[in-house]
Amino acid sequence: MADDADAQFSAEVRVTLKDARVLSRRVDDMAGRGGDHPMSSEELWEKFDDCARRALPKEDIMPLFERLETLEKVADIRAVTRLLVKRPLPGTATEAAKPSAARVKGNTLLETSWVP
Repeated sequence: MADDADAQFSAEVRVTLKDARVLSRRVDDMAGRGGDHPMSSEELWEKFDDCARRALPKEDIMPLFERLETLEKVADIRAVTRLLVKRPLPGTATEAAKPSAARVKGNTLLETSWVP
């Protein structure tokens, strides 16, 4: 969609066939785009699981999702943040004993000064 379009989160696909016919499909009310069109719990879980499995241990994904779904009831946010990353703090004895990043496989997050 154009940068100044009213429907910023809409989507449109146009295909021009060899015989010059144009087929198109537009969706203006995509699920998950704005408060008026929220994702269902099932859609949200599928998206969360797909994204989280790239960085978190499998056994932490469902408990984290459940806590985030009921975040307003969490008494101590540390119960949530503990599930976000499994790594030692930089400078700790465990961190110093860790092999170099080139040899580490799996769920390893490296400290960086990069800021998006």
